[in-house]
Amino acid sequence: MNKSKLDKSTILLIVGILMALIAGVLIIKGQEYFNKLVPVVYCSNEGIAAYKTIKETDLVIIKIPKIVAQQQNIYTRMEDVIGKVTSTFIPSQTPIYKNQILSFNRNKNILAANLSQINDPGIVAYTIPTNQIACSGGKILSNDMVHIIATMEIPSLKGAAKTYVSKILVPYARVMDVVGKDANVKGLTFALTPQQVLDIELARKKGNISFALLPYNYNKDDGDISTSEESFINRHLSKKAGE
Repeated sequence: MNKSKLDKSTILLIVGILMALIAGVLIIKGQEYFNKLVPVVYCSNEGIAAYKTIKETDLVIIKIPKIVAQQQNIYTRMEDVIGKVTSTFIPSQTPIYKNQILSFNRNKNILAANLSQINDPGIVAYTIPTNQIACSGGKILSNDMVHIIATMEIPSLKGAAKTYVSKILVPYARVMDVVGKDANVKGLTFALTPQQVLDIELARKKGNISFALLPYNYNKDDGDISTSEESFINRHLSKKAGE
């Protein structure tokens, strides 16, 4: 009876020792796994929008296990990411995965890549020269939505020498890029149809082009709005308008 108890105690002791040894090995292996850390590229506190050029200020470097970086195709060098264009939104505090970056192959033109993402072969990129005053104090940014407005001097239909007309030439146009910044803004780039480009070119020769910045949530209308001298007088200066 005592011998049986002794045998069981011995077995339990041996099993306990083996379990402890196995646990120790696993702990060591786990430490080795986590000690093999490599630097990887992470998004900083601000997320990065889709189709944006990545800047150094968008990124931070942290260390994670090497095997995780390899298995998940995470960028490990910041220089491989800076200047590239995102293919999707990258949340803050997340690694930069290789499938989140546009691959240009032979075409390294970022603007052309942005146009291609719109997936409309009938559009072109076109930059409209402007200045700080004509574009909301220079505060219009890439991805903002604007109305493109023309004010032109044209022949009068009633025989007078000339008259003026203001019209929204292109409603709800999304800004693709900004040339310059703030007080030094020089132009806004849009994705437009060739007809819209020609209309704007003519309007620039006959008058002025300006931009009305829209809020993030705007009331959608048909955009077909214009003002002539006659309609302006009828709305604001006629006797009926003042009643």
